[in-house]
Amino acid sequence: MIIKKNKQTKKAPKKAGKKKLEASDARKSGNEMYRMGLTLRENPLLEGWAQSEIDYLSHNLSLRSVPNGKIIFKEGDHGDYMFFVIHGKVEARLDSSRNHHVLGLFNSGSLVGEMALIDEYPRSATVSTIEDTEILILTKTKFKTILQDKPSLGIKLLLGISRVISTRLRNTMGRFFELA
Repeated sequence: MIIKKNKQTKKAPKKAGKKKLEASDARKSGNEMYRMGLTLRENPLLEGWAQSEIDYLSHNLSLRSVPNGKIIFKEGDHGDYMFFVIHGKVEARLDSSRNHHVLGLFNSGSLVGEMALIDEYPRSATVSTIEDTEILILTKTKFKTILQDKPSLGIKLLLGISRVISTRLRNTMGRFFELA
């Protein structure tokens, strides 16, 4: 692929529609880091984690505010991050040409999009905000860095994600058998 440089700036143009999801740690304020730590400390996924482990994870997350009614990702998109809802509420749904089917509502403390860290399949649902929401994003790149630099912490995180997936699968199977 050939990238043409912009004559005025001498820089390659940015890809349209692609937002940078990671914030550098240097740009995170002390207040943001404190809020991240408080939110993560209360998250069941991280139950039993030492404060130093939560702090390390916080440095690998980025905070993003998403207004009410905005799509965070669409069904079929390539997934390269998951997120924790720290404030607000999001809806996961399947869209069809005529309507949409709500799969679930996720509020503060919920983990969303975790499969993107595990497999290479496209997103299985559209996720959008249903009120002003703040999320903490963990990209696949940062997740791999954690696994490489702190393997025991990466394994703890992976086990927590596995518990979330297992619980969701059990709940889905329960609903399936209720309908049968």
